Amino acid sequence: MNESKISVRYAKALFSLSQENNILPAVKNDVNELQEVCRENSEFVAMLESPVVKTSQKQLVCEQIFRNQISETTLTFLSLLISHKREIFLENICRNFTDLYRNHLGIKAVSITSVVPLQEQERTKLISNIKLQFGCEVELTEKMDNSLIGGFVLQIDDKLFDASLSAKLQKIKQNLS
Repeated sequence: MNESKISVRYAKALFSLSQENNILPAVKNDVNELQEVCRENSEFVAMLESPVVKTSQKQLVCEQIFRNQISETTLTFLSLLISHKREIFLENICRNFTDLYRNHLGIKAVSITSVVPLQEQERTKLISNIKLQFGCEVELTEKMDNSLIGGFVLQIDDKLFDASLSAKLQKIKQNLS
C-alpha cells in the first residue's frame, strides 16, 4: 500500500474518533506534541523506525515518554500504530491530521519566507489581506532565507507566489540565454 494512503487513513481514523468523542482540540494538542518530539529527537524516531527494537519495547518507551503528556485516546492510538507496524508513518500521520484539522476549522496554512523577519505591521497587514481574500482564519509560519537576496516567497496551502530577487534574477538569466 502507498505510504501516503496509509498516513491519510490513520490520520482520518484519529480525526473521526476525536470528533466523535468531542476531544478534537485535545488530540490536536497531542499531535502537536508528537510532532515536536519527532522533530527534536532523532533518537526517538530512530527507535520507532528500527526493525531490531521489539514492538513491546517500542510501546513501553512511548508509554513512559507520553503517559502524562498526551490523552489516553492518543496514547492508545500510538500503541495501535506500533502494534500494526505503522509507527514509521507517525510524522506523516501527524501532518495529515493537522491538515484535516485546519480544513475542518477553515484555517489556511500560510508560510512566508524572507531575508529579514516581518515587522508587526507587515504581519498584521498580510494576515488581514489573506483573511479578506479567502474568508478564513490564517496560521502563519515565518522562515528566513538569505539566498532570496530580497523580497519574499509566499505559500498559501499549495499555491506559491515567488516575489524574491533571486527568482527575478534567475528569470532574467534564462531570458538572456
